[in-house]
Amino acid sequence: MNRILMFLAITMTSFNANAVIVGPSTDFEDGTVSGWHIGPRGDGAVQVGVGSEGDNTYLRYTSTGIGQDSRVALMAGTDYRGNLSQLGVNSVVTRMRNDGPVDLRMHVAFGNSLAGLRTRYATEGVDLVADGQWYDVTFSLTENLHMVSSGGHGKSSAKFSAEEVLANIVNLRFTHGVFGETYLERRGPFEGYNAGEEVEADLHIDDIQLSTLVSSSGASMAMAMAPVPVPAAVWLFASAIGGLAVSRKRSI
Repeated sequence: MNRILMFLAITMTSFNANAVIVGPSTDFEDGTVSGWHIGPRGDGAVQVGVGSEGDNTYLRYTSTGIGQDSRVALMAGTDYRGNLSQLGVNSVVTRMRNDGPVDLRMHVAFGNSLAGLRTRYATEGVDLVADGQWYDVTFSLTENLHMVSSGGHGKSSAKFSAEEVLANIVNLRFTHGVFGETYLERRGPFEGYNAGEEVEADLHIDDIQLSTLVSSSGASMAMAMAPVPVPAAVWLFASAIGGLAVSRKRSI
C-alpha cells in the first residue's frame, strides 16, 4: 500500500508541475471581442468579431485577401500589459481553427514600451492547417525568439534583450508570416513576422492564456470531449490500483 501512496504522490506532483495559468485569460464567453482589435485599417479588408458553435463563443478574424492591408495581424487590448518575466510566463497557449482556404503560419509578437510600442521580438511560427479543426497551440517565449531587424516593423534603432522586452509588454499580437520574407510592394522591406502577404483568412481563436509551461512552439489536435478533472481522475486511478492490491493480497 505504501507503494500505491508513493505512486499517487508522484502522479499528483507530476500534474501540479505542468502548466500554471497566470495573469489574464480570455475565453470570449461574454460575447465580446474582449479588447482584441486590428490596427487602423480603413479599407474593410479585415474584420474582427465573435463566432459561436453550440455553447462555445470564440474570436473570429476574417481577411479578404484583397487590399493593401489584408493580412493577419491581431492585437490585444490592455489586459496583457505588464511584466511577463516577473509573472513567470514561459508560453502563450490558446486554441485555434483555420477555416480559410490556405494554411497560416502564426506567431505571437510583443508590443513593448521600450521600442515606441513597436515589436522587437516574435515567437517561432506554428503552422495552422486549413482543415477547419480546432488545435491546441503553444507559442514558446523561451525558445527561438526572433528579433525584428531595425529596418523591419520595429523601426526603433535601439536594441533590447528578450528579457527586457518581456518585462515591458504593452500588448500581445497574433500575426501570420514567414521570417526572412519581405513584401516590398507595401510600405517597405518589412519582416514577414508581422507583415506577411495579403491573404484570405478565416481564423478562429479561443481560450487565450499566459502559462508557466516551458515548451516548444507547436500545435496538437484539441480534444473533442471535455477533460476529466485531474484530481478526481488521479484518486479514481489510485483507488483502482488499491483495490487490485487488496484483492491480490487476499488471494495469496
